[in-house]
Amino acid sequence: MDAELVWRTWRRILREPVLQESLFSGAFDAGAHGLSDAEARIAAEYAAHRTMTRWAVETYQFRLERGALFAWGTGAPLTLRLLESARVDTREVARRYLRSVGHRDDGPYVYRSCAALLGYLRGAELSARPIELDDTIALESAVVSLIRDLADAPESLWADDAETRSGVRYVQSGTGRVVSTSHAIAAWLAEPELVAADSAEREPEHFLVYVPSLESDYDIAELSGAAKRLFDAFAQPRSYDEARSSLPADDDDEYDSALETFLTLGVVRAEAMT
Repeated sequence: MDAELVWRTWRRILREPVLQESLFSGAFDAGAHGLSDAEARIAAEYAAHRTMTRWAVETYQFRLERGALFAWGTGAPLTLRLLESARVDTREVARRYLRSVGHRDDGPYVYRSCAALLGYLRGAELSARPIELDDTIALESAVVSLIRDLADAPESLWADDAETRSGVRYVQSGTGRVVSTSHAIAAWLAEPELVAADSAEREPEHFLVYVPSLESDYDIAELSGAAKRLFDAFAQPRSYDEARSSLPADDDDEYDSALETFLTLGVVRAEAMT
């Protein structure tokens, strides 16, 4: 048998529940699954040893399930804890996610797997859906996305720029993102053991997700509304005075402090005006 064809056929068996059950039932019908004659012969060999085939399929799926839960816990621990607090069967959620992607194996790409799982959760039917779920998904999706985007970033992205405000303009460096939530979940970041479904107040909060350096893990800082507005203003290069002129004037002191913080954290950089 052609080795590559055997591999492709085996991959179909791993990913297609209907084909699996046909093999396991002892009444395999090759014509019902759109297999070529050569593929049908290969599948028939697996069907002839269905006990071992079932063991191999279930072992593979169990490994993927454990991998998905590991990726979830690594990239989105708050979302995982929130659903567990709502007594959602997160293992079953992982199984359903894997079925939705054809039991795709992301291997060592933990954050890619987590990003896909969070995307699945946005529209998934759950036995309980905490009111804070969209907020934790948004926050941790930003974390995962930022980590993935910076995976191959050059060290120069974290250049240490002068903090002078004359003759320069400012722009987001790409090492930080702001996420706004509808519920007050800041306390959960400091003390994850406080996470409890449907317990957060409906109160908008703003968070800066950032990576301080090439060697650092990500961090999350809570921002005031004024700081968020200033950060948003630097989506395009502009001087500090230009940014301030586009924002409410009653927050001037907060803008001064926020700019210093952004420069210190490296999420905004200074550029010489040309």
